[in-house]
Amino acid sequence: MKKFILIAMAVVGTLSVSAQQKVYLSTYTGTNISKFSGQECTITAPRYMCKGWNTVALPFSMSESEVNAAFGDDCRLERLASAKSYNGAVVLNFQDCKSGGIQANTPYILYYTGESGTKNIKVTAVVEQGIAVRRVNVEGSDEEVAMWGAQMQESSKGRYGILARDNAEASFVNVDNINTGFGATRCFITLSSGNNTNLVTTHNAETTGISSSLKDNVGMNSDTPVYNLSGQQMKTVQKGVNIINGRKVIVK
Repeated sequence: MKKFILIAMAVVGTLSVSAQQKVYLSTYTGTNISKFSGQECTITAPRYMCKGWNTVALPFSMSESEVNAAFGDDCRLERLASAKSYNGAVVLNFQDCKSGGIQANTPYILYYTGESGTKNIKVTAVVEQGIAVRRVNVEGSDEEVAMWGAQMQESSKGRYGILARDNAEASFVNVDNINTGFGATRCFITLSSGNNTNLVTTHNAETTGISSSLKDNVGMNSDTPVYNLSGQQMKTVQKGVNIINGRKVIVK
Protein backbone atom coordinates (compact mmCIF):
# COMPACT_ATOMS: atom_id res chain seq x y z
CA MET A 1 0.00 0.00 0.00
CA LYS A 2 2.82 2.40 0.96
CA LYS A 3 4.58 1.62 -2.29
CA PHE A 4 1.43 2.43 -4.24
CA ILE A 5 1.06 5.78 -2.46
CA LEU A 6 4.68 6.72 -3.16
CA ILE A 7 4.30 5.83 -6.82
CA ALA A 8 1.09 7.88 -7.02
CA MET A 9 2.80 10.88 -5.41
CA ALA A 10 5.69 10.61 -7.85
CA VAL A 11 3.28 10.55 -10.79
CA VAL A 12 1.45 13.64 -9.49
CA GLY A 13 4.78 15.42 -9.02
CA THR A 14 5.83 14.56 -12.55
CA LEU A 15 2.54 15.82 -13.93
CA SER A 16 2.90 19.11 -12.03
CA VAL A 17 6.37 19.75 -13.42
CA SER A 18 5.45 18.81 -16.97
CA ALA A 19 2.31 20.95 -16.83
CA GLN A 20 4.26 24.10 -15.94
CA GLN A 21 3.97 26.52 -18.85
CA LYS A 22 6.93 28.16 -20.53
CA VAL A 23 6.34 31.78 -21.46
CA TYR A 24 8.47 33.85 -23.82
CA LEU A 25 7.74 37.51 -23.11
CA SER A 26 8.40 39.92 -25.97
CA THR A 27 9.73 43.16 -24.54
CA TYR A 28 9.15 45.08 -27.76
CA THR A 29 5.76 44.27 -29.31
CA GLY A 30 4.39 42.61 -26.16
CA THR A 31 2.86 39.19 -25.49
CA ASN A 32 -0.76 38.23 -24.88
CA ILE A 33 -0.48 36.66 -21.43
CA SER A 34 -4.20 36.23 -20.71
CA LYS A 35 -4.11 32.42 -21.00
CA PHE A 36 -1.22 32.24 -18.53
CA SER A 37 -2.62 34.64 -15.93
CA GLY A 38 -2.61 33.16 -12.42
CA GLN A 39 -0.31 30.29 -13.38
CA GLU A 40 3.23 29.71 -12.21
CA CYS A 41 5.35 29.64 -15.35
CA THR A 42 8.95 29.50 -16.45
CA ILE A 43 9.39 32.96 -17.95
CA THR A 44 12.04 34.19 -20.36
CA ALA A 45 12.11 37.93 -21.09
CA PRO A 46 15.08 39.26 -23.11
CA ARG A 47 15.19 42.95 -22.23
CA TYR A 48 17.55 45.51 -23.75
CA MET A 49 19.08 47.67 -21.00
CA CYS A 50 20.95 50.91 -21.55
CA LYS A 51 23.77 51.92 -19.24
CA GLY A 52 22.15 54.51 -16.98
CA TRP A 53 18.49 54.97 -16.10
CA ASN A 54 15.86 52.68 -17.61
CA THR A 55 12.20 52.05 -16.89
CA VAL A 56 10.64 48.66 -16.24
CA ALA A 57 7.23 47.14 -15.50
CA LEU A 58 6.73 43.38 -15.59
CA PRO A 59 3.66 41.10 -15.37
CA PHE A 60 5.39 39.00 -12.70
CA SER A 61 7.26 39.63 -9.45
CA MET A 62 10.99 39.25 -8.79
CA SER A 63 12.75 39.08 -5.43
CA GLU A 64 15.69 41.36 -4.63
CA SER A 65 18.10 38.49 -5.30
CA GLU A 66 16.47 37.85 -8.69
CA VAL A 67 16.71 41.56 -9.54
CA ASN A 68 20.41 41.49 -8.65
CA ALA A 69 20.94 38.36 -10.73
CA ALA A 70 19.27 39.97 -13.75
CA PHE A 71 20.62 43.52 -13.55
CA GLY A 72 23.66 43.37 -11.24
CA ASP A 73 24.14 43.80 -7.51
CA ASP A 74 24.80 47.52 -7.88
CA CYS A 75 21.63 48.33 -9.81
CA ARG A 76 19.18 50.78 -8.25
CA LEU A 77 15.41 50.33 -8.23
CA GLU A 78 13.06 53.20 -7.41
CA ARG A 79 9.32 53.87 -7.42
CA LEU A 80 7.42 57.14 -7.82
CA ALA A 81 6.55 58.32 -4.31
CA SER A 82 5.31 61.90 -4.59
CA ALA A 83 5.13 64.97 -6.80
CA LYS A 84 4.94 68.69 -6.14
CA SER A 85 4.54 71.87 -8.15
CA TYR A 86 7.54 74.21 -8.07
CA ASN A 87 8.20 77.34 -10.10
CA GLY A 88 6.18 76.17 -13.11
CA ALA A 89 7.65 72.66 -13.08
CA VAL A 90 6.49 69.39 -11.54
CA VAL A 91 9.08 67.75 -9.29
CA LEU A 92 8.89 63.95 -9.21
CA ASN A 93 10.32 62.24 -6.14
CA PHE A 94 11.38 58.61 -6.53
CA GLN A 95 12.15 56.45 -3.50
CA ASP A 96 14.46 53.45 -3.26
CA CYS A 97 12.49 50.19 -3.05
CA LYS A 98 15.00 47.55 -4.15
CA SER A 99 14.72 45.57 -0.91
CA GLY A 100 11.14 44.71 -1.86
CA GLY A 101 12.11 43.51 -5.31
CA ILE A 102 9.97 44.08 -8.39
CA GLN A 103 6.23 43.69 -7.85
CA ALA A 104 4.03 42.58 -10.74
CA ASN A 105 2.40 45.37 -12.76
CA THR A 106 4.26 48.14 -10.95
CA PRO A 107 6.23 50.80 -12.87
CA TYR A 108 9.83 51.52 -11.78
CA ILE A 109 12.95 53.36 -12.81
CA LEU A 110 16.06 51.19 -12.72
CA TYR A 111 19.69 52.32 -12.84
CA TYR A 112 21.85 49.81 -14.70
CA THR A 113 25.65 50.07 -14.40
CA GLY A 114 26.62 47.44 -16.95
CA GLU A 115 27.31 47.91 -20.64
CA SER A 116 24.28 48.45 -22.85
CA GLY A 117 22.88 45.23 -24.25
CA THR A 118 20.24 42.54 -23.90
CA LYS A 119 19.76 40.96 -20.48
CA ASN A 120 17.93 37.63 -20.44
CA ILE A 121 15.54 37.64 -17.50
CA LYS A 122 14.75 34.04 -16.55
CA VAL A 123 12.53 33.33 -13.55
CA THR A 124 9.84 30.97 -12.35
CA ALA A 125 6.94 33.13 -11.20
CA VAL A 126 3.19 33.59 -11.30
CA VAL A 127 2.05 35.54 -14.37
CA GLU A 128 -0.32 38.34 -13.35
CA GLN A 129 -2.42 40.13 -15.93
CA GLY A 130 -3.33 43.67 -14.89
CA ILE A 131 -2.89 47.38 -15.52
CA ALA A 132 0.54 48.67 -14.54
CA VAL A 133 0.02 52.20 -13.22
CA ARG A 134 0.94 54.33 -10.22
CA ARG A 135 -0.87 57.64 -9.65
CA VAL A 136 0.09 60.51 -7.35
CA ASN A 137 -1.46 63.93 -6.84
CA VAL A 138 0.78 66.93 -7.47
CA GLU A 139 1.20 68.86 -4.23
CA GLY A 140 0.41 72.55 -4.72
CA SER A 141 -1.85 72.01 -7.75
CA ASP A 142 -4.92 70.06 -8.84
CA GLU A 143 -2.95 67.95 -11.31
CA GLU A 144 -2.28 64.23 -11.23
CA VAL A 145 0.84 62.37 -12.39
CA ALA A 146 0.46 58.80 -13.58
CA MET A 147 3.34 56.45 -14.34
CA TRP A 148 2.32 53.60 -16.65
CA GLY A 149 3.91 50.35 -17.71
CA ALA A 150 3.43 49.40 -21.37
CA GLN A 151 2.13 45.85 -21.78
CA MET A 152 2.12 46.07 -25.56
CA GLN A 153 3.91 48.56 -27.80
CA GLU A 154 2.50 52.04 -27.08
CA SER A 155 2.43 55.39 -28.86
CA SER A 156 4.55 58.20 -27.42
CA LYS A 157 2.07 60.98 -28.26
CA GLY A 158 1.12 63.17 -25.30
CA ARG A 159 3.54 61.37 -22.97
CA TYR A 160 6.87 61.72 -21.18
CA GLY A 161 9.71 59.21 -21.34
CA ILE A 162 13.42 58.79 -20.63
CA LEU A 163 15.49 59.06 -23.80
CA ALA A 164 18.07 56.29 -24.20
CA ARG A 165 20.59 58.76 -25.63
CA ASP A 166 20.30 61.02 -22.57
CA ASN A 167 19.71 58.73 -19.58
CA ALA A 168 22.59 59.59 -17.25
CA GLU A 169 19.82 61.11 -15.15
CA ALA A 170 16.24 59.88 -14.93
CA SER A 171 14.87 62.85 -16.86
CA PHE A 172 11.34 62.42 -18.24
CA VAL A 173 10.84 64.61 -21.30
CA ASN A 174 8.23 65.24 -23.98
CA VAL A 175 8.53 62.39 -26.50
CA ASP A 176 5.94 63.43 -29.08
CA ASN A 177 8.59 63.27 -31.83
CA ILE A 178 9.82 59.76 -30.98
CA ASN A 179 8.21 57.62 -33.69
CA THR A 180 9.18 54.25 -32.21
CA GLY A 181 6.95 54.75 -29.16
CA PHE A 182 7.34 52.64 -26.02
CA GLY A 183 8.18 48.95 -26.21
CA ALA A 184 6.49 46.49 -23.88
CA THR A 185 7.83 46.46 -20.28
CA ARG A 186 8.92 50.14 -20.61
CA CYS A 187 7.24 52.93 -18.69
CA PHE A 188 5.99 56.41 -19.49
CA ILE A 189 4.46 59.28 -17.55
CA THR A 190 1.32 61.30 -18.21
CA LEU A 191 0.26 64.57 -16.63
CA SER A 192 -3.40 65.49 -16.52
CA SER A 193 -2.68 68.85 -18.23
CA GLY A 194 -0.69 67.34 -21.12
CA ASN A 195 3.05 66.99 -21.71
CA ASN A 196 4.31 70.56 -22.03
CA THR A 197 5.19 71.06 -18.35
CA ASN A 198 8.83 70.59 -17.35
CA LEU A 199 9.34 67.50 -15.16
CA VAL A 200 12.23 67.35 -12.69
CA THR A 201 13.32 64.05 -11.13
CA THR A 202 14.66 63.78 -7.58
CA HIS A 203 15.66 60.74 -5.56
CA ASN A 204 14.72 60.30 -1.88
CA ALA A 205 14.61 64.08 -1.71
CA GLU A 206 12.06 65.16 0.91
CA THR A 207 14.00 67.56 3.13
CA THR A 208 13.30 70.54 5.41
CA GLY A 209 16.79 72.08 5.14
CA ILE A 210 20.45 71.28 4.62
CA SER A 211 21.17 69.33 7.77
CA SER A 212 24.48 67.65 8.63
CA SER A 213 23.01 64.27 7.64
CA LEU A 214 21.93 65.62 4.26
CA LYS A 215 25.39 67.09 3.70
CA ASP A 216 26.89 63.68 4.37
CA ASN A 217 24.32 62.03 2.08
CA VAL A 218 25.22 64.15 -0.96
CA GLY A 219 28.92 64.46 -0.12
CA MET A 220 28.67 68.20 0.49
CA ASN A 221 31.30 70.37 2.19
CA SER A 222 32.12 74.07 2.34
CA ASP A 223 33.78 73.97 -1.10
CA THR A 224 31.05 72.01 -2.89
CA PRO A 225 29.50 74.07 -5.73
CA VAL A 226 25.71 74.39 -5.79
CA TYR A 227 23.77 74.97 -9.01
CA ASN A 228 20.17 75.79 -9.91
CA LEU A 229 18.13 74.04 -12.60
CA SER A 230 19.47 76.46 -15.24
CA GLY A 231 23.02 75.37 -14.51
CA GLN A 232 23.97 78.64 -12.81
CA GLN A 233 26.27 78.35 -9.81
CA MET A 234 24.81 79.84 -6.63
CA LYS A 235 26.59 81.23 -3.57
CA THR A 236 24.66 78.96 -1.24
CA VAL A 237 21.80 76.47 -1.14
CA GLN A 238 18.48 78.05 -2.07
CA LYS A 239 14.91 77.12 -1.24
CA GLY A 240 13.60 74.81 -3.95
CA VAL A 241 15.59 72.49 -6.23
CA ASN A 242 19.40 72.54 -6.01
CA ILE A 243 21.98 70.51 -7.93
CA ILE A 244 24.66 69.25 -5.51
CA ASN A 245 27.32 66.83 -6.72
CA GLY A 246 25.11 65.91 -9.66
CA ARG A 247 22.08 65.15 -7.48
CA LYS A 248 18.85 67.13 -7.34
CA VAL A 249 18.04 68.11 -3.75
CA ILE A 250 14.82 69.81 -2.64
CA VAL A 251 15.03 72.35 0.17
CA LYS A 252 11.72 73.52 1.62
